[in-house]
Amino acid sequence: MGRPLVRAFILITLFCLALPALGFAQEATIAGTVKDSTAGVLPGVAVHAVHEATGTQFEAFTDDRGNFRIPVRIGVYRINAELTGFATLQRTGLEVLVGQQVTLELVMMPSTVAESVTVTGDMRTISPEQLAKTQAAMREIVAASLPRTSAQITFEEGYPPMAPSDGNRQLLARYDEASRALGFFPIQ
Repeated sequence: MGRPLVRAFILITLFCLALPALGFAQEATIAGTVKDSTAGVLPGVAVHAVHEATGTQFEAFTDDRGNFRIPVRIGVYRINAELTGFATLQRTGLEVLVGQQVTLELVMMPSTVAESVTVTGDMRTISPEQLAKTQAAMREIVAASLPRTSAQITFEEGYPPMAPSDGNRQLLARYDEASRALGFFPIQ
């Protein structure tokens, strides 16, 4: 009777030791890189893997090289990638098998930006000549808009030029000093 009891004890012990291995055998990994549409890597992207059968969610963030790694259980997943300034990326039906490491290359597109922006302001100048120079400088700035964008500027009659007094010239000199200190155009 001693031998069957020892055999039963050994079998139960082996079974208990094998249980964690069975659990690990169902683990897998989803890893990859997230880039933008110009192939630049995107750090800080929140990558979510949602197990479609259970709704269990796993999350990771991309590192400074745009890489991420998410340990998951086997099953079918929906992948979401989110980063401010980019459209949310979603992939569905990603099947992960036992012990598999799935590698993804995700490309995120910039999100849409405002199609139109209107800025309203007014200028105060000392002379009609200064007003003309200021408007010309502003037209140059608008003409140098960013790629794939366009801009236009219009001027309407606003404040009349200030009288060219010593006080107004001192005020102009202070504005010029502040503008140059900030790295902007000289004000003349």
